[in-house]
Amino acid sequence: MKKKIEEFEVREKEFKEKESKTWTMLADRECAVAAKEQDLLDRIQELKDAAVAAIVEAWANHMLEPLEPVDGGDDKETKVRSSLGDTNAILDAPEENSPN
Repeated sequence: MKKKIEEFEVREKEFKEKESKTWTMLADRECAVAAKEQDLLDRIQELKDAAVAAIVEAWANHMLEPLEPVDGGDDKETKVRSSLGDTNAILDAPEENSPN
């Protein structure tokens, strides 16, 4: 019986040592994760600040450009131009050729 008790005590001591090492390793990992999270948060904040600065600069440059009034003239016809500069053919077509 005494031998069994000694074996259990040895096993208990080994278990406690293993548990202690595990808790130490877990604490180290938590510190490493916290440090990585903070690094990533700092990097994200830098990217946000750069994006905001770029937006503010673009907005400021846009606001400095003078607006040119569009002279519609006395034309009764309104022409729509695409990004390629082509006049919208539907608006130029006579009413009998219009799809509507």
